[in-house]
Amino acid sequence: MRIVLNEKYKALWNKKTRYYVVTGGRGLGKSFGVSLNIAEQSYDDFFKCLFVRYFMNTAYDSIIPEVRSKIELLGSEQDFHVTKTDIINKITGNQILFRGVKTSSGDQTAKLKSLEGVNVFVVDEAEEFVDEEKFNTIDLSIRTTSAFNMVIIIMNPSNTQHWVYKRWFKNHLKFIEVDGHKIQTTTHPEVTHIHTTYLDNLDNLDESFLKLAKDYREKDPTYYAHKFLGQWTDFKEGALFDNLKTFKDVEFIRANSEGAMAYIDVADEGKDYLCMVVGHLVGSEIYITDVVYTQENTDVTIPLCAKVLNENKVNFCQVETNGMGALFIKMLRELTTTELIGISNKTNKNTRIIMNSSFIKSRFNFLEDKTEMYYKYMDHLTDFKKTEKNEFDDAPDATSGLALFFQVQFAELF
Repeated sequence: MRIVLNEKYKALWNKKTRYYVVTGGRGLGKSFGVSLNIAEQSYDDFFKCLFVRYFMNTAYDSIIPEVRSKIELLGSEQDFHVTKTDIINKITGNQILFRGVKTSSGDQTAKLKSLEGVNVFVVDEAEEFVDEEKFNTIDLSIRTTSAFNMVIIIMNPSNTQHWVYKRWFKNHLKFIEVDGHKIQTTTHPEVTHIHTTYLDNLDNLDESFLKLAKDYREKDPTYYAHKFLGQWTDFKEGALFDNLKTFKDVEFIRANSEGAMAYIDVADEGKDYLCMVVGHLVGSEIYITDVVYTQENTDVTIPLCAKVLNENKVNFCQVETNGMGALFIKMLRELTTTELIGISNKTNKNTRIIMNSSFIKSRFNFLEDKTEMYYKYMDHLTDFKKTEKNEFDDAPDATSGLALFFQVQFAELF
C-alpha cells in the first residue's frame, strides 16, 4: 500500500531543531505523521523513544494501536514485537516505550527521567500536560550523545495560558490565514512548527464530519476556529476581561458609525507600550476596529497613529499628557485633522481599569480577525488580573480611558 504523507510532516525527517511542535484541530490525524516517523526511526542504528501522555493507565488500548497501525501500513509488522507497554523492533532491538506521567500508581516523573539512552521524547495530547516543570524534568534527561535528540509535542491548541504557548509562541508569533481565520504559528529558532487542519485531510474524512465542520463554521465561527482550525483561545483563568464580545465586518462598522473616538496612552519608558484604541459607536455598542500597540519610538508611532486616526475619520482623540504626552500631541497635531484633547490621569490605574471593566465587557466588541499588533493588544488586555501584579497594563489602561471617554461624550446612551 502506498502511503501518502502530508508535505508538512516531512519536516520531522529533517532533524534540524530539538523541538517539534505539531498542532491543529479535529479531524486531521496529527499522530499519523509522528507515528510513521517513529516507526521508521526504529530502524536507525541508535534509537530509543519515550512516548508519553500526561494521564494514562494503559497504553495497550490507547497509544499503541496508533503506532501499530502505521507499522502495518509499512508492511513491517513481522519486524516488531508488541507488548502491553512497549513496541520493540526485532531487527535492531530499538524500543518505543509508552508511559503516562499520572497513572493509577501515582506520579511517574522520577521513573521517566531515569530511563537511559532515550533520544526521542514524544508528548501526545500535550494540551493535558499542564505542568511545565514535569516536562522540563523529562526533557533535560534527553541528552544522549549517540544520536540526534528530538522532542515532539502533539496537541490541540488550548488557551494562551498554556506553558507551550507562553514558552514558544507568545514572543515569536507569526500568523497564517486558514479559511478566513488568522491562526497563530511560531518563529521560535529552537522550534519546528507543523500546523495542519482537517482541510489538509479531506480525502480521509466522512461526510458526517464535514457536515459538522460546516455547521460550526456558519453558526459559531469562534468555536470553529478553535476546535477545527487549531486557533489558540484567549481565555485566561482569573482574568478581569473574559468572555469579550467580538465582530468581524470592519467596513460595515465604519460605514454605519455614529461617531468615532480614540484614546492614546503614550509610552513613557522601558517596557511600556504605546497604546491607541479606536472605537466606533453603532447604536449603543462600541466596536474597536483598530489599535496601535507597539514599543517603537515616536518616529514610528506618531505617523502610524495619524494614519489610523485619518483612516477611521476619528472625531475626537484623548491623549494622556503624563510624561511626554504633551510633546506627542504637538507633533501628532501636524499630521491629522482629528481634534486632540490632552488629559492628565490622576486616578490610580488599577482602580480606573477595574471601575470601567463592566462597561467594557457589556458594550465593547473586539475584532475576530486580528493583525499581529491587535493580537498582542488583546493578549495583554485579557491577561490583566484584578488581584495580581500585572507585567503589562497599557492595553487595559487605554481601553478603560476610551470607555470613560465614550461614557462622558454619549452620557444619554449609557
